[in-house]
Amino acid sequence: MNARRGRGGLVVMMVACVALTVTGCAKKKAIQAVEDMNKTFGEAKDACASVYAADRVAAVQDDVDATNVLSDDKKWKKALEGATDAMPKIQNLQTAADQNREQAQREANDALSAADAALKEADAADAAKYGGTYYADGKAKLDQARKKADDPCAWKDAAAMAKQAEDDLRRARNAAIAEKKRLDEEAAAAARAKAAEEAKEPEVPALPPNYVVQRGDYLWKISGMDKIYQGSKFWPLIYDANRSSIQDPDLIYPGQNLNIPRKMSDTEMMSKLRTMWGKASRGEDL
Repeated sequence: MNARRGRGGLVVMMVACVALTVTGCAKKKAIQAVEDMNKTFGEAKDACASVYAADRVAAVQDDVDATNVLSDDKKWKKALEGATDAMPKIQNLQTAADQNREQAQREANDALSAADAALKEADAADAAKYGGTYYADGKAKLDQARKKADDPCAWKDAAAMAKQAEDDLRRARNAAIAEKKRLDEEAAAAARAKAAEEAKEPEVPALPPNYVVQRGDYLWKISGMDKIYQGSKFWPLIYDANRSSIQDPDLIYPGQNLNIPRKMSDTEMMSKLRTMWGKASRGEDL
């Protein structure tokens, strides 16, 4: 009787030992699985998963949190199951985040290259001087984009900022081209106006239609008067206009009423004199 009782106690002890061993193994596996889950999920978040796979992060976060609660409550079996189920989701999350991050990097690099090209074109067009505020704004945004590009988690923002910079710099280039064209046109118009003004004949003062000869007058003196031609060399014009009353240009008399030829410019008068002198030299009648 005592022997049977002894054997029964031994069996109970062995069963208890086995149960403890199994429980200890389950606990160890669960703890390791939860640690691996948390480590892998942390690495995913460090690799910018929250930026490049935000929708998946939120879903996986719920599973991770629930599994950690089970582990804290020492529900090892369920914690092990939760960690085992979460791992594939975390791995898929990592894959999606990696792909989206690589795509964001390519877009950021392309956008920065385009913005750099726009900056060179703007500089070539003197946009810093003629491009208005667009140039300064574009350069500032490009600098910000370059800084953001140093952070893998900010590649999306870097691409967006670089595109804005490119847009501003291209506007600056176009504005500079338009402004320089306007200034060139203004300068050309001013030059044309100046040339036209310089080419314009000076205004000829109004002349009296007649002049009554005074004592001591002679044609050379009358022509040089301020109110007549202001140039003695033009006396032949008066002589030519009064041939009917002047027989000899050296002989005029007080009281003679002389016709004064119409108002002419110096150019016109010199042209007429050259014609008269040419006739005189050929012995023709003036």
